[in-house]
Amino acid sequence: MGFAFYVAAAYFALFLLALVWNISAAALSAGRRFFHSTEASDESEGPTPDVVITLVHGTWARRAPWTAAGSPLRQTLSDAALGRVAFDPFAWSGRNSLATRRRAVQALVDRMQSSIARWPEARHYIVGHSHGGNIAFQALAHPILGKRVAGVICLSTPFLHVAPRELGPVGRTALTWLPIVTLFYGGELAVRLVAPAYAESAGVWVLILAAAAGYLINRAMRRRPPGVPPSLEYPVVDPVKVIILRAAGDEASAALGATHLISWMAGRLWLATSRLLGDALDTIERWRATMTRHGAIAGGIAALAITGFVATLTLSDPPRWLEITTVNAVAASLLMLALGARGGLVAAFLGRFLLAVIAMPFLLAVALVGIAVGPELVIAGLLFQVTAETTPPGCWQVWQFTGADGAGDGAAGGLMHSASYQNPRALRILSDWMSRREHGLQDRYGGD
Repeated sequence: MGFAFYVAAAYFALFLLALVWNISAAALSAGRRFFHSTEASDESEGPTPDVVITLVHGTWARRAPWTAAGSPLRQTLSDAALGRVAFDPFAWSGRNSLATRRRAVQALVDRMQSSIARWPEARHYIVGHSHGGNIAFQALAHPILGKRVAGVICLSTPFLHVAPRELGPVGRTALTWLPIVTLFYGGELAVRLVAPAYAESAGVWVLILAAAAGYLINRAMRRRPPGVPPSLEYPVVDPVKVIILRAAGDEASAALGATHLISWMAGRLWLATSRLLGDALDTIERWRATMTRHGAIAGGIAALAITGFVATLTLSDPPRWLEITTVNAVAASLLMLALGARGGLVAAFLGRFLLAVIAMPFLLAVALVGIAVGPELVIAGLLFQVTAETTPPGCWQVWQFTGADGAGDGAAGGLMHSASYQNPRALRILSDWMSRREHGLQDRYGGD
């Protein structure tokens, strides 16, 4: 009970922390929307631009310096042969959440539609860094943007791929009972902390409440099973409209890769455990089938057990061999009874409870690493495996550069994740690609 108890308590504490975190973040986000309007374009006045570039920052970077006037990226694109260029920084909350990025996609669609309506003759591009690249890419699912946006530039973007997780023969059973185990151990911990005098007597009631709550949770999950979040689905986009720039040694990619490795290892360990437990259950079923085929032998053992039991009660001094034979016959009869009844209701309950206890450390590790992508995957991550890849599904143009390609490899501290909007080599690649796109699009959009 010790290890599983502390793991369950940690998960219960994490659940409470996530609940408080989400409530606080929602209140803070609502306050920001109430007191602050979305930032307007830097180019509210002046001549009509030939090119409008919307800049989308990444996670936890609401006021990213690279989107501000005078940044190396903006200066490089202003100096390129693109005509009159207008920059439109797009700000979103920057929270590491699938729901937040989904809302940001819709907000970006609205912003881009307004920008296109304001400058219908201009060519429109989107530059997104980190998860800002995911937001920019997914915004092209809108039919107007998919047609009118001339190009999308993804800088150091971790493209998220999702696949069903293999749970093994008893994985679903363990997942079904996991809420009961979690709530039981979490409730036990709560009682010990709040009312330690009732810790011993409250165990049965905590188990009953946990079983009831787990039943309601599983019923709700069956009605609305966790599916692949829309934030993990990519639209079909013409590859010529997209360029992906990546820096070698990207720390964010390494961190996401580490979480994927932990998730993979925990998943494989649980899969091996699940198969081992599944094989044990299959063996029990084979024994049951064998016993069913040889009912006469089972009946004989039961009769022997009853006879011996009666004899030991009636005889004043039963011989030792009769006692040993009776004990063995009774034990064999009980095993056959349990085998025939598949353990009975109590054994079935405790067996499934035990499965969830065994699965908890593995499934907890899988759930926790899902937070690296978004807190929504704490639950959905048990059924789906999400990995961060260099590109969306398909064939794309990817440029990777290294620190040897020029100075300014990263922000303060030399972060390579930030190099894609500062490295001179990366900026030249971006400028040249956009210039080539412009030369090919002049006739289509009616250039100068």
